Amino acid sequence: MLELSADNEEIGVAYPCLEEGYFSYFAGAKARQDEVANGFMNWELPVGEYIVCSFEAECFEALVMDALYKAQQYIYNTWLPNHKLHTDIFCAERYESHSPETTSMEIWLKLMQ
Repeated sequence: MLELSADNEEIGVAYPCLEEGYFSYFAGAKARQDEVANGFMNWELPVGEYIVCSFEAECFEALVMDALYKAQQYIYNTWLPNHKLHTDIFCAERYESHSPETTSMEIWLKLMQ
């Protein structure tokens, strides 16, 4: 079994699925390729230029239930259109740690060339 330490970064990735209007989501943690546990897979963030939006909240629940939604709404509906930028079809969420006390995270959006 693969053990995660409390200070290990985590990532969540949302990407479109085959059914229109829906997306798929998976979560993972940093690991070495030789440590991939049975039943898990290795995934790497695609190479490229990214826009990174960092934000914080009072607690983990506020971070994922409120701040994340507000940050995504601002990025997609205001910031990107104002800067005339376009991103790839997936969004990566980087969490500061595996701890339930985590209060900060980043949204990573890959710029389209």
